[in-house]
This record gives sequence, C-alpha cells and structure tokens, in this order.
Amino acid sequence: MTSIDPSSIKVWIKDQDIYTKVKLKDWGPQDDNKSVLWGRADFLLSGDVQLGGQARFGLQPMDDLVDWQVGFIQILRDSGLVIRYTGRTPREGSIVCTVDKFPPLLDCYENKDKGISVTIPWYKNTPEALFKGGPGSDQLVNIAIVDFPAYGVPVTLQNKTRTVYNFLYDFTAESEFWTILTAMSPAKVRQYLGYCHWRVRCKASFIWQFGKPQVSTEWGSFTRLDRDKGEFSPGAPPNADLKPLLANPVGPVANDVTFEQFKAAIKGGGEVWSHVESNRGLSPIVPNFWG
Repeated sequence: MTSIDPSSIKVWIKDQDIYTKVKLKDWGPQDDNKSVLWGRADFLLSGDVQLGGQARFGLQPMDDLVDWQVGFIQILRDSGLVIRYTGRTPREGSIVCTVDKFPPLLDCYENKDKGISVTIPWYKNTPEALFKGGPGSDQLVNIAIVDFPAYGVPVTLQNKTRTVYNFLYDFTAESEFWTILTAMSPAKVRQYLGYCHWRVRCKASFIWQFGKPQVSTEWGSFTRLDRDKGEFSPGAPPNADLKPLLANPVGPVANDVTFEQFKAAIKGGGEVWSHVESNRGLSPIVPNFWG
C-alpha cells in the first residue's frame, strides 16, 4: 500500500531580507491636463517569496506512484484595502477607494503569455511545482514555487465633483497566505501534509513636491507567522473559516475576484462604498502634503 513517510515531510519558506517597498513610475503629463502627472505607485516586495516542499513515499514492492500528485495549494485571505486621494487645497475635494475584506479564496497562478493556466486546486501546475506520478517515479518528491504579491495604483485620479485631479495621499492593504503542501491520491483524496503561514502588509503615505509624489512614510511589512511551530506547521491549517475551502477546494480564484473589486474601487462604477468622490479635501492632512 502506498503511503507517505511522515518524518520525511518538509515545507520551507525563504523569507530572509524580504521587506515591502514602493516604486513610483512617471509616464509624463496627463493627456487632458499637461500640468498633472500621469504615473503609478507599485507596492512590492524586495524579492520573490520562495517556498519548497518535500515528501517521501513508502512503497511496497508491487506499488507504483501512477496518478499520484503532490503540489502546493495556496489560500489567500484578503483583508481589503483603502486608497485615498486629495486635492492641493480643501476646495479641490478628495477620493476614497475602498475594497472590503474577502472570505478565503484559492490563490492560483496564471501566466497566459507563458502558457500557464489555472489548474484548481493547485497554486501552479508546472513540472517543478506539481509532481505527477508515473511509472518509474522516484519515491522522494521535491517541489518549489515562487510568489510575488503586488499592487499598482494610479498616482492621480480625476475628481468629477470638482472637475480637477486629486493626488495620492496614502495606501493601506493586507493579505494573509497559507501555502499548503498537499498530496492527492489516484482516488482524488487529499492529504494536507504541512504549511507555511505568512502575511504582507502594505502601508505608505505620500507628499508631493514640484508636482511629483514622494514616499513620506512606509510602514509595510512581510511576516512569517506561526514561527513558534517551527520551520513549518504540520497538517492542515486549523482556522475555522478555511475549513470549507480545505474540504472542497473550488473556485473562484483570488486574482479573478480581487482584481474586479480593485478595478471598481479605482475607476468607480462598483458598489457605492467602493469609490466615493467628495467636494471636500481630506481632514486632517499633513501640512506639507503639497509643495
């Protein structure tokens, strides 16, 4: 009978020297207002989050690994975000873009340019990320994935209540991840072998000098959670709100859901709470916001 040796299970995350950062892009003036910058603020990590997993099958003499799969299932709990823009003076108004907290969702990687499609429930289906057993497969399985959470927002938005542009004032977002080494038998029975738990917080405020944004304060962080449990936590995550998804890992996947709400919050046209334009500026506001 095919089984997995519990003592062989390892999951690891390379989190040394990873921190959040803000990268500002300047594309020149707006088409309809040459005095206003067209640009973007990207909220990134200093490096890719690298994760790996290992498990050894214990095989009887007549056993084979045909149709076994071992890979990572990743679950994302997005706590939402708030992006605020304000005018150069209180009379130029403000814009507040909000995305509410989401329930946990499967996080699956996709890159259409490279021919990588979503394969539920796996985070990634490439050979290095997903073991697929076949005749002659080695008993020891080693797999690896890379993740790179990021946000990108425009640095200016037009406020229709005042028919002027407002300028990026601050940004706050938080996401929590469980990256779970998982084995699936030929009968599609899943075994959750162990996981790493980590969190990305992005938080920054801005001032504007000579019509261009500068990071005033950056409070973001990358944190590996549950360190008290060792290099990884065995089994499945115990969180109550994850249990339905662990029992039945189905879509929709995180990128599809969060991107649509994020786009609505920025551009408007979504729920009324997601994009609010005001004829009053933010208050209070730092004295040197515009200079």
